Amino acid sequence: ITSYIHHGGNLGVLVELNCSTDFVARSDEFKNLARELAMQIAGANPRYVSQADVPSETLAAMRKEFSEDPEVLKRPEAKRAQIVEGKIKKRLSTESLLDQPWVKDDKITVAKLVDDVIRKTGENIVIRRFARFDPFEVRQLPFDGEVGEAVGHPVRGERMRAVHDVEVEVRRVRVAAVPEQAEGLADLHLLPHLHP
Repeated sequence: ITSYIHHGGNLGVLVELNCSTDFVARSDEFKNLARELAMQIAGANPRYVSQADVPSETLAAMRKEFSEDPEVLKRPEAKRAQIVEGKIKKRLSTESLLDQPWVKDDKITVAKLVDDVIRKTGENIVIRRFARFDPFEVRQLPFDGEVGEAVGHPVRGERMRAVHDVEVEVRRVRVAAVPEQAEGLADLHLLPHLHP
């Protein structure tokens, strides 16, 4: 597991990169690859390791979105499916880490970068997973249950710190934003945990 913290601590990345032996895991090539992948994730913000990791629901939503696109509807019926699949492939090439062009040399993809290290080390290397932490990224989260009812409205998007428990952090932000409604939360035992 390799970490990367961007300048000023505004962005962090964790990457799990697997190989079969400790000998390769300790090699400079492997360590450099892990560092390059972490910087790639920080800079290019992929959502998936590969296109195989994209959920079928997401693919279905993309197909629906692109098939309803006015530009696609102008094309002949026989060509629409091919155009939709091309648009999906193009979008996934920016959202899939292995399909993205490498930030340091856009002539090669990240998959090619990994393959080069596999050839040098003679061992299979797999990007297992990654996490990108951006404290300024706005996410959509439900604000449900007793706390949501006590506060009186759902959270539509809150800035949160990735290190904290997201649900509790959102509650802290919301209660701090509406102190006149915090009175009803005393029974939920959340107030002692709130930041001033």
